[in-house]
Amino acid sequence: MCIAILAILAHENAAREELRNSRMFLKLLEAVLKTGNRMNVGTNRGDAHAFKLDTLLKLVDVKGAME
Repeated sequence: MCIAILAILAHENAAREELRNSRMFLKLLEAVLKTGNRMNVGTNRGDAHAFKLDTLLKLVDVKGAME
C-alpha cells in the first residue's frame, strides 16, 4: 500500500511540474485573467493581477451576451 501511495505522489508531482513548465497552460491562464478583467471593467474586480485556481471551475457557469 505504501508503494502505491508513493507511485501516486510521483505521478502528481510529475503532472504538477509539467503544468508549471507549460507555455500553453500559462497562455491559457493569462487569457482567463484578461477575459475576467474585461468582463469586470468598471468594478473593483476589473483590474485583477491574479486569481485562485478554483476559479477555473466556475468558467462553465459564465454566460456571454449575444450582440
